[in-house]
Formats: sequence, structure tokens, C-alpha cells
Amino acid sequence: MTRHAGPTVVFVDVDGVINADIPQWPTHTHRRADVFMRSIGSAQRIDYSTAVVDGLRDIEAMPGVEMRWLTTWQQAAAEDLAPVIGIGSTWPVMVEPTTLEGLGTSYLDWWKADAVRACVRAGNRVVWIDDDIAAWQRLARIFGKPERLEWITPGAVLTVRPASLHGLESRHFADIAEFIDETVP
Repeated sequence: MTRHAGPTVVFVDVDGVINADIPQWPTHTHRRADVFMRSIGSAQRIDYSTAVVDGLRDIEAMPGVEMRWLTTWQQAAAEDLAPVIGIGSTWPVMVEPTTLEGLGTSYLDWWKADAVRACVRAGNRVVWIDDDIAAWQRLARIFGKPERLEWITPGAVLTVRPASLHGLESRHFADIAEFIDETVP
């Protein structure tokens, strides 16, 4: 058994992952902040936990890990949110396509899935953290398109799907750390 040669790329969403309406973390770690988003010229109220930020910091510090933003917040995640929560200002931001060529033609074409799939196809192991993954996977099954999910394979991809209202929890960080530490054949 040997370690995977490439990095493990961790894609992080914001809403429903870091920003949660009904958090499940200890009260003393709860923070509320108004993040001024320069791109739209107004503030967005967020609720987050320092425990979640610390968990992401621990994941980021693991050998062979590369963190990336994959969120509708786009550049605002790195430029506006990161300074408020204290992590992520240097993470690359995956940008949603704005041209017709970059947009899919069906409900199952999701720009976030496309970005993660491209990373997997480039030979990286991936942790994908997004509260909407389960809904997207469910749609693929409902519409009889399981081939849309075939690239999500154990050992190559870990999908972390927190409940939208609760965001990341300690069990998610344990799963992520275990996946990153796994050895592969």
C-alpha cells in the first residue's frame, strides 16, 4: 500500500456548510457576522462556528491537501468572507461559467459537479463538501441517469453532505481526516 501521489483537493461550499441557520455546534463557538460583499455592494449575515473554522484549518494543515472554494459566493468567499472567519483568503476559487458554452443543458448539468469531476479526471483524490450534493445525486437517480454519478468512486471521491440547516459537524471532519489519511493500492 502506498499513498496517493497527487494532492487531495478539498472543495468547500459556504451556505449550508460553513454558514448554517440552525447550527449543531457548542454555543460558545457560535458567531454571527455581517459580511460586506463588495461584488453586490451589500452585507450578507452569516452564522458560523469557530469549531468549523478550526476543523477546516486542521484539514488544510494535513500533508498533501489543497483547499478550494466551490460556492455561489464565488470570489466573495476568498475576498470578503475569509477575512471575517479567518480562513480561506488564499484558497483558489472555482468560478461558475457565465457563458452559454459553459452551462449545461439539463437539470443534471451542475457547474460544481463539473469542476469536481475535472479534478478527479486529472488524477486527484477529492473531498467535496456541499449541502446540495444529495439533492443532485437524487435527481440523477430519479431521472434514470446514474452514469452522471459514475465518477464518484470510493477511494477517489468523498462527498460530504451536511444538512443545510446544520452545516458541518464534528463527524464530518472525522470522515474527511480518515479519507485523507487512507492509503490506496
